[in-house]
Amino acid sequence: MRDTIRCARRLKKYGDAKSVILETIIPKISSPLEREIVRSIVERTLD
Repeated sequence: MRDTIRCARRLKKYGDAKSVILETIIPKISSPLEREIVRSIVERTLD
């Protein structure tokens, strides 16, 4: 929940969803494989 709030605040300030997710959510994912899967999805979806 804290990360969701952090994302929302950053979106309001910066307006770039892709970079906000990559900077806020990705570092919190402990599994390297899951991190790369999520990064790949974000990169493909938010282009």
